[in-house]
Amino acid sequence: MYLINHVVATTVTLILVDLTTLSECRPNNICRNFIDYSSIQTNPNCWYNPDLGATAEQIATRYGFPFEEHEVTTGDGYIITLFRIPHNGSDVHRKRPVVFLQHGIAADGYTWMVAGRNSSVFIFSNQGYDVWISNCRGTEPSSKHVKYTPYDREFWLYSFHEMALYDIPAMLDFVAAKTQQQISYVGHSMGCTMALIYTSLMPQQAQTNLKSIVALAPVAFMDHVTSAVKLIVPFRYIIWEVLSSAGIYGVGPQLKNLQRLSHLCGSYPFIKVCVLTNALLSGINTMEASASAFPIGIRHFPIGLSMKTIFHYAQIMDTRRRFQFFDYGPELNWRLYNSSLPPEYPIGNVRIPMHLFYGNRDTLSAEKDVHYLYEQLRTNKTIKEVFNFAHLDFLGATHSADLYYMLLDYL
Repeated sequence: MYLINHVVATTVTLILVDLTTLSECRPNNICRNFIDYSSIQTNPNCWYNPDLGATAEQIATRYGFPFEEHEVTTGDGYIITLFRIPHNGSDVHRKRPVVFLQHGIAADGYTWMVAGRNSSVFIFSNQGYDVWISNCRGTEPSSKHVKYTPYDREFWLYSFHEMALYDIPAMLDFVAAKTQQQISYVGHSMGCTMALIYTSLMPQQAQTNLKSIVALAPVAFMDHVTSAVKLIVPFRYIIWEVLSSAGIYGVGPQLKNLQRLSHLCGSYPFIKVCVLTNALLSGINTMEASASAFPIGIRHFPIGLSMKTIFHYAQIMDTRRRFQFFDYGPELNWRLYNSSLPPEYPIGNVRIPMHLFYGNRDTLSAEKDVHYLYEQLRTNKTIKEVFNFAHLDFLGATHSADLYYMLLDYL
């Protein structure tokens, strides 16, 4: 018996040693500073981070948090997957307040986990919240439909308008029924666009489901956008025709190679190109940009992006202080809206307390546009500038954890 126990113990020890050695031999994939990526395998400021390329569940369980997935079907047939971190392992039977996180454009729920232990989901969980994470239609976790597949044109015929009127109510109704509580909504970028549409067009349901809305880098009015994205506005009809003729209606499995290109953003010198591209599209603050979070976040970008969503934003950028429905052209507008112009979203109907947070290095959610949005709101509201943030700094930056602790006063 002693011999058997000795052999078993020795075998287990050898396996553990082999696993430790394997972990130590894994190549570095993350660095503290962007310049360190030029010597990533020999630089002491670089290390191996298993979060890069991991699933949301793998990341959550690695940090010791329970993880759940829930499916809900929208009124127009999309099957949405919600992530949930119900607690942090302590006092598990206590009823916790609920926070719902809504990602932005071309992203998914993974976007709230890019900063490791300092990610919003884990900070909120450790502060006693039941955390629910959205994955809107078109994202990899929510790429199913009762009738269509991502290879079908019909699958991609939506913008943030449909996501606001179908995805958001389906998810919030499900969470409210599951938890029997009102929900604190935290949205980033397009997540704020969707919140404004939902609460303005479905105010009664919103008042039933929601306690408050925290809007990070909110996008609604877009008069002062300085992002390079604005360059496509004059050519949007040509771009639409070219992409449509090529059978491209969204970023899904048919454009997997585009997503694979983002994997290069963790290697030198490609990371320099990716950082520059990000700066041109959404702004940058070099003091806040996180070299360690950037490759993790970019790995899931772009995803779930319909061409109609881009087109809808382009239309708003081409107007003057109009946050409006999709413009189908005068003839179809008359049939749909009884007007040659699309109607504006009635944000004066919003009755949920709304807290706006913006950064002055953000080229998509411009300071003047956010202040104009604030002036149009008729609900309880606050507005606050945050750490000279650029657009993506709200998700993983030098001071993003400080922001998340600050948000606790508004949930």
